[in-house]
Amino acid sequence: MREVLDVPPFGDLPFDEFILQEQKRCLLHQWIQLGKFGRNEYCTEPRLRDEIPPNTPADILSDPDRAVDGQISRTLWIRTWFGLPDNKQSQDAADAAYERLFLEGMQQGDSEYGLPLYLFTALLHYPDQFDGVTTAEVHHAKIEKALREGGEEREAKRQCLLVLVADRKACEEEWVLHLAVNHKGRVLPFRARDAASYVSDNVGNWGEGEPLQANTEAAEGQEEECYMRDGSGWD
Repeated sequence: MREVLDVPPFGDLPFDEFILQEQKRCLLHQWIQLGKFGRNEYCTEPRLRDEIPPNTPADILSDPDRAVDGQISRTLWIRTWFGLPDNKQSQDAADAAYERLFLEGMQQGDSEYGLPLYLFTALLHYPDQFDGVTTAEVHHAKIEKALREGGEEREAKRQCLLVLVADRKACEEEWVLHLAVNHKGRVLPFRARDAASYVSDNVGNWGEGEPLQANTEAAEGQEEECYMRDGSGWD
Protein backbone atom coordinates (compact mmCIF):
# COMPACT_ATOMS: atom_id res chain seq x y z
CA MET A 1 0.00 0.00 0.00
CA ARG A 2 2.82 2.40 0.87
CA GLU A 3 4.30 1.88 -2.58
CA VAL A 4 0.98 2.93 -4.18
CA LEU A 5 0.39 6.03 -2.05
CA ASP A 6 2.42 9.20 -2.41
CA VAL A 7 3.59 9.19 1.21
CA PRO A 8 5.85 12.08 2.25
CA PRO A 9 8.82 10.97 4.32
CA PHE A 10 8.86 11.73 8.02
CA GLY A 11 10.02 15.29 8.56
CA ASP A 12 8.08 16.82 5.67
CA LEU A 13 4.81 17.45 7.53
CA PRO A 14 4.13 20.20 10.08
CA PHE A 15 3.02 17.57 12.60
CA ASP A 16 6.37 15.81 12.13
CA GLU A 17 8.13 19.00 13.17
CA PHE A 18 5.82 19.32 16.16
CA ILE A 19 6.75 15.79 17.24
CA LEU A 20 10.45 16.53 16.85
CA GLN A 21 10.26 19.72 18.89
CA GLU A 22 7.65 18.87 21.51
CA GLN A 23 7.91 15.12 22.18
CA LYS A 24 10.59 15.51 24.82
CA ARG A 25 8.89 18.48 26.49
CA CYS A 26 5.53 16.72 26.67
CA LEU A 27 7.08 13.58 28.12
CA LEU A 28 9.05 15.54 30.70
CA HIS A 29 5.96 17.49 31.76
CA GLN A 30 4.07 14.23 32.33
CA TRP A 31 7.08 12.74 34.16
CA ILE A 32 7.30 15.68 36.56
CA GLN A 33 3.56 15.73 37.22
CA LEU A 34 3.64 12.06 38.27
CA GLY A 35 5.62 12.93 41.39
CA LYS A 36 7.74 10.41 43.26
CA PHE A 37 4.80 8.08 43.96
CA GLY A 38 3.65 8.01 40.34
CA ARG A 39 7.21 7.54 39.05
CA ASN A 40 7.59 4.55 41.36
CA GLU A 41 5.68 2.39 38.86
CA TYR A 42 8.51 2.81 36.35
CA CYS A 43 11.36 1.93 38.68
CA THR A 44 11.86 -1.68 37.66
CA GLU A 45 14.82 -3.91 37.01
CA PRO A 46 16.48 -3.04 33.66
CA ARG A 47 14.96 -4.75 30.65
CA LEU A 48 16.91 -7.09 28.45
CA ARG A 49 17.85 -5.38 25.20
CA ASP A 50 15.75 -7.78 23.08
CA GLU A 51 12.67 -6.85 25.19
CA ILE A 52 12.74 -3.24 23.99
CA PRO A 53 10.48 -2.64 20.95
CA PRO A 54 12.55 -1.67 17.90
CA ASN A 55 10.70 1.61 17.25
CA THR A 56 11.12 2.95 20.78
CA PRO A 57 12.74 6.44 20.63
CA ALA A 58 16.06 5.83 22.37
CA ASP A 59 17.75 9.14 21.63
CA ILE A 60 15.56 11.55 23.62
CA LEU A 61 18.44 11.96 26.08
CA SER A 62 21.91 12.55 24.65
CA ASP A 63 24.76 10.22 25.64
CA PRO A 64 26.42 12.88 27.86
CA ASP A 65 23.08 13.49 29.63
CA ARG A 66 22.44 9.77 30.15
CA ALA A 67 25.92 9.34 31.58
CA VAL A 68 25.08 11.49 34.62
CA ASP A 69 21.25 11.60 34.74
CA GLY A 70 20.15 10.66 38.25
CA GLN A 71 23.69 9.82 39.31
CA ILE A 72 25.03 13.24 40.23
CA SER A 73 24.04 15.15 43.38
CA ARG A 74 20.46 16.43 43.62
CA THR A 75 21.72 19.93 42.89
CA LEU A 76 21.37 21.93 39.67
CA TRP A 77 23.42 25.03 38.79
CA ILE A 78 21.60 27.13 36.17
CA ARG A 79 22.76 30.31 34.46
CA THR A 80 20.02 32.74 33.39
CA TRP A 81 21.90 36.04 32.85
CA PHE A 82 23.82 36.45 29.58
CA GLY A 83 23.80 40.23 29.25
CA LEU A 84 21.49 42.57 27.36
CA PRO A 85 20.33 41.47 23.88
CA ASP A 86 22.24 43.03 20.97
CA ASN A 87 24.78 44.54 23.37
CA LYS A 88 28.15 42.82 23.09
CA GLN A 89 29.71 44.92 25.84
CA SER A 90 26.97 43.84 28.24
CA GLN A 91 27.30 40.21 27.14
CA ASP A 92 31.08 40.23 27.57
CA ALA A 93 30.68 41.75 31.03
CA ALA A 94 28.10 39.09 31.89
CA ASP A 95 30.45 36.31 30.74
CA ALA A 96 33.29 37.69 32.83
CA ALA A 97 31.07 38.10 35.88
CA TYR A 98 29.68 34.59 35.47
CA GLU A 99 33.16 33.07 35.19
CA ARG A 100 34.19 34.75 38.44
CA LEU A 101 30.91 33.73 40.10
CA PHE A 102 31.25 30.09 39.05
CA LEU A 103 34.85 29.82 40.19
CA GLU A 104 33.99 31.46 43.51
CA GLY A 105 30.83 29.49 44.08
CA MET A 106 31.61 26.00 42.83
CA GLN A 107 35.34 25.58 43.35
CA GLN A 108 35.75 26.51 46.99
CA GLY A 109 38.01 24.21 48.96
CA ASP A 110 38.99 21.46 46.56
CA SER A 111 39.45 23.56 43.49
CA GLU A 112 0.46 27.74 45.19
CA TYR A 113 4.21 27.05 43.55
CA GLY A 114 5.54 27.26 39.99
CA LEU A 115 8.05 25.61 37.67
CA PRO A 116 10.37 28.24 36.10
CA LEU A 117 11.14 27.76 32.43
CA TYR A 118 14.88 27.58 33.07
CA LEU A 119 14.33 24.74 35.57
CA PHE A 120 12.10 22.87 33.14
CA THR A 121 14.75 23.27 30.43
CA ALA A 122 17.48 21.93 32.73
CA LEU A 123 15.36 18.92 33.66
CA LEU A 124 14.98 18.09 29.96
CA HIS A 125 18.57 16.90 30.28
CA TYR A 126 18.37 15.31 33.73
CA PRO A 127 14.81 14.03 34.36
CA ASP A 128 15.94 11.44 36.92
CA GLN A 129 17.45 14.03 39.26
CA PHE A 130 14.29 13.89 41.36
CA ASP A 131 14.59 10.30 42.51
CA GLY A 132 18.07 9.24 41.45
CA VAL A 133 19.01 5.96 39.81
CA THR A 134 19.18 2.96 42.11
CA THR A 135 17.89 -0.62 42.30
CA ALA A 136 14.16 -1.20 42.19
CA GLU A 137 14.29 -2.77 45.66
CA VAL A 138 15.95 0.27 47.26
CA HIS A 139 13.67 2.68 45.43
CA HIS A 140 10.48 0.88 46.47
CA ALA A 141 11.68 0.79 50.08
CA LYS A 142 12.11 4.58 50.01
CA ILE A 143 8.59 4.98 48.61
CA GLU A 144 7.11 2.80 51.36
CA LYS A 145 8.95 4.87 53.97
CA ALA A 146 7.67 8.12 52.44
CA LEU A 147 4.11 6.81 52.48
CA ARG A 148 4.40 5.86 56.15
CA GLU A 149 5.75 9.31 57.01
CA GLY A 150 2.93 11.35 55.51
CA GLY A 151 2.72 10.54 51.82
CA GLU A 152 1.75 13.17 49.28
CA GLU A 153 0.93 15.86 51.84
CA ARG A 154 4.38 15.70 53.41
CA GLU A 155 6.26 15.33 50.13
CA ALA A 156 4.56 18.44 48.72
CA LYS A 157 6.40 20.48 51.37
CA ARG A 158 9.65 18.53 51.32
CA GLN A 159 12.75 19.58 49.37
CA CYS A 160 13.81 17.14 46.66
CA LEU A 161 16.26 19.29 44.66
CA LEU A 162 18.51 22.25 45.39
CA VAL A 163 18.66 24.68 42.46
CA LEU A 164 21.35 27.37 42.30
CA VAL A 165 20.54 30.17 39.87
CA ALA A 166 23.21 32.42 38.36
CA ASP A 167 20.85 35.27 37.45
CA ARG A 168 21.79 38.92 36.88
CA LYS A 169 21.99 39.76 40.58
CA ALA A 170 24.20 36.73 41.18
CA CYS A 171 26.58 37.59 38.35
CA GLU A 172 26.83 41.29 39.15
CA GLU A 173 26.64 41.24 42.96
CA GLU A 174 27.60 37.60 43.68
CA TRP A 175 24.41 36.83 45.60
CA VAL A 176 23.47 33.37 44.26
CA LEU A 177 19.77 32.53 44.25
CA HIS A 178 18.94 29.25 46.05
CA LEU A 179 15.65 27.44 45.36
CA ALA A 180 14.20 24.37 47.07
CA VAL A 181 12.15 22.21 44.70
CA ASN A 182 9.76 19.41 45.64
CA HIS A 183 9.19 16.03 43.97
CA LYS A 184 6.83 17.51 41.36
CA GLY A 185 9.18 20.28 40.28
CA ARG A 186 7.40 22.99 42.26
CA VAL A 187 9.49 25.68 43.88
CA LEU A 188 8.76 25.76 47.61
CA PRO A 189 7.51 29.16 48.80
CA PHE A 190 10.69 30.83 49.89
CA ARG A 191 13.86 31.86 48.10
CA ALA A 192 17.27 32.48 49.60
CA ARG A 193 20.40 34.27 48.41
CA ASP A 194 23.88 33.59 49.69
CA ALA A 195 27.35 34.85 48.84
CA ALA A 196 29.07 32.74 46.19
CA SER A 197 31.88 31.81 48.58
CA TYR A 198 29.36 29.91 50.72
CA VAL A 199 27.66 28.01 47.90
CA SER A 200 29.86 24.94 48.20
CA ASP A 201 29.05 24.79 51.92
CA ASN A 202 25.33 24.92 51.16
CA VAL A 203 25.69 22.17 48.57
CA GLY A 204 27.57 20.09 51.13
CA ASN A 205 24.87 20.65 53.74
CA TRP A 206 22.21 19.56 51.25
CA GLY A 207 24.29 16.50 50.38
CA GLU A 208 24.21 15.62 54.08
CA GLY A 209 20.43 15.84 54.10
CA GLU A 210 19.89 19.36 55.45
CA PRO A 211 17.14 21.18 53.51
CA LEU A 212 17.71 24.76 52.44
CA GLN A 213 15.26 26.24 54.94
CA ALA A 214 17.11 24.61 57.86
CA ASN A 215 20.10 26.83 57.10
CA THR A 216 18.21 30.11 56.77
CA GLU A 217 16.15 32.34 59.02
CA ALA A 218 13.22 32.29 56.61
CA ALA A 219 9.82 31.77 58.13
CA GLU A 220 7.75 28.83 56.90
CA GLY A 221 5.71 29.90 53.88
CA GLN A 222 7.82 33.02 53.25
CA GLU A 223 7.83 33.77 49.53
CA GLU A 224 10.10 36.78 49.25
CA GLU A 225 13.87 36.37 48.97
CA CYS A 226 15.84 36.25 52.19
CA TYR A 227 19.58 36.81 52.52
CA MET A 228 21.48 34.16 54.42
CA ARG A 229 24.02 36.61 55.84
CA ASP A 230 24.82 40.31 56.15
CA GLY A 231 27.35 42.26 54.13
CA SER A 232 28.25 42.13 50.46
CA GLY A 233 28.08 39.14 48.18
CA TRP A 234 31.74 39.75 47.34
CA ASP A 235 32.86 39.42 50.97
